[in-house]
Amino acid sequence: MFKNTNVFLKKVAKGEVSQIDINTYIQKVTDNHKLENLKNLVYKWDNIQQICDYIILWAVLWDASDIHVEPLNSYVRLRYRVD
Repeated sequence: MFKNTNVFLKKVAKGEVSQIDINTYIQKVTDNHKLENLKNLVYKWDNIQQICDYIILWAVLWDASDIHVEPLNSYVRLRYRVD
């Protein structure tokens, strides 16, 4: 499948990815282990590029028109606008 989120997003933008590939990728991304890893990345700020890739990936997969980033006192809230 796709080893790199950037490559996947570029192919989605160009229309080079089938719905089956998107569904497969969603399944991989939503795997609990990967979500835990992402959570750890966010808390540690280990890899900001990967964090941003995931934020954008979720917006693309959910067909969101907006991404809202709300910095709060002790955490950051992400909201997606899905019409």
